[in-house]
Amino acid sequence: MKENPFQYLKPVQDPKNFFGREEETESMYRQILSSHSVSLIGERKIGKTSLFLHLTHPQTLANYKIPSEDILMFYIDISSCSFHKPSDVFYKFLNCISEKTTGEIKNRVELLLKKENIHFQEFEEITAKINNNNQKIVFFLDEFERISMVKHGDIFSKLRYLAQMYDVTFVVSTLRDMMSLFKEERFSTSPFFNIFTKYQLRGLDENASRELIISTFQSEEFEIDSSTIDSIIRFSGTSPFSLKLACYYYFERLVNGSLDFDDTLKNLIQEELEPHHRYNWDHLPRNEKTALLDIVKNGNTNDLFAERSLERKGYIVKGETGLYVTSESFQRFLKEIIHSHSHALITFETQIIEIDAQGNLTESDRNALREAASKIMRQQLYPEDLSISVFEVIGYLEREMRRYNKNVLEMGLGKNWFKGTLDRKSKEEIEKRISKASKKIRDFQYPENPFDYAILENLRDVIARRDNWNYFFSKYFKDKKVFEVKMQEIIDIRNRIAHYHSIHFNEAVTVIQNILWMLTHMREQV
Repeated sequence: MKENPFQYLKPVQDPKNFFGREEETESMYRQILSSHSVSLIGERKIGKTSLFLHLTHPQTLANYKIPSEDILMFYIDISSCSFHKPSDVFYKFLNCISEKTTGEIKNRVELLLKKENIHFQEFEEITAKINNNNQKIVFFLDEFERISMVKHGDIFSKLRYLAQMYDVTFVVSTLRDMMSLFKEERFSTSPFFNIFTKYQLRGLDENASRELIISTFQSEEFEIDSSTIDSIIRFSGTSPFSLKLACYYYFERLVNGSLDFDDTLKNLIQEELEPHHRYNWDHLPRNEKTALLDIVKNGNTNDLFAERSLERKGYIVKGETGLYVTSESFQRFLKEIIHSHSHALITFETQIIEIDAQGNLTESDRNALREAASKIMRQQLYPEDLSISVFEVIGYLEREMRRYNKNVLEMGLGKNWFKGTLDRKSKEEIEKRISKASKKIRDFQYPENPFDYAILENLRDVIARRDNWNYFFSKYFKDKKVFEVKMQEIIDIRNRIAHYHSIHFNEAVTVIQNILWMLTHMREQV
């Protein structure tokens, strides 16, 4: 049984499995030899980690005649580290240095590693000793945006000082330009970002893509015809991840005796690539999203800035008849967005008409729903903005449901309505919030409506509680299952927004639809 040679889930460790990137490799080595720090920017899964591992591999250094005895290179994956203060960073640096030094320097490093806290001056001393040995230090810091986990101390000023005063070079990889990533005030004014030469990494070139496919299949004694290679590259694009994923599934088909790279296989690959496309789409700037959809629909865009940026990233190229998306798979994803938006817009427009058609809504209800709908229509392509508008209208429902629950229960049970209408869990949660507020607020008064301290889950459980539903709420909402499903959809989307996850236009439409349903039934005259 043949082992599949296309391993797309892990970075490339062995130079013999690394294809292309000769220009990038030479360029980055030139920068390093000139003691210039480099900022490598690239989309997720574009091959940044593989390139870093390639650049630091002894065989690559030998191939490019880089004097490894004069340059100490260290690869560090920041995402695998737990950095809370600058001392943690320098501890990690020293750990790496201890593996490549000998004699007095190694002994001094190992003594420092036994300390609980490493002072910057102590790391500086080690740096000076290494430089005095005529050795450069180069740190390859992968997923550098994670350095923001260092909450105490100015790590950037210390790194900049090292790069300026010593022969220390930093080569960092990030998803976006560092100035756009580090927007916190403590980072945004740092001159650290000025020391870097920027380099945008994109997919492999055509020759490297073909070499990857041909050589890897040949290693397992398969010869692939040129038209199939063209189909694979056109469908997947030249991102190493997408390319190897497509080849992985084509290899599985080959060993089972089929040579066709057909629609059935493309659909399987598309399903695997969807989450990857979704991640990249969600993290694109809004002007680039708009430009991509324009290119898919019209073959062009009026936004030259977005066009240039998308070209640099490798999403689009210029053809004879206009611009086109380099990956057929990503283009499929974009077409589905256009289709789903069109369908959702029709649904949404119907919902907007219903807002005005529902005679039992209050004017306040209509205003809240109209305002949310108007914002959502304008923000349909931008999940980060959608979240705010949706969260606000869910907040409106929560406030109205607090009043509604109190009024319905008080009307049925009188002044002592609160005592017997809650399940134990909801009652404990509400009373805990009231108790917490009483300790924080001077001259605190017990609320007239305890539901002011209830959240949507509590309010739902109160309504759905068997006795409450049978005696009080069934005449408003009619179908308990429908009520519970719609409430759960609202709660799930609310929770995702609260935990800083983006939502999509269809989900925003669902929220408006469900809130309209809730308010319409809450306002029923029974």
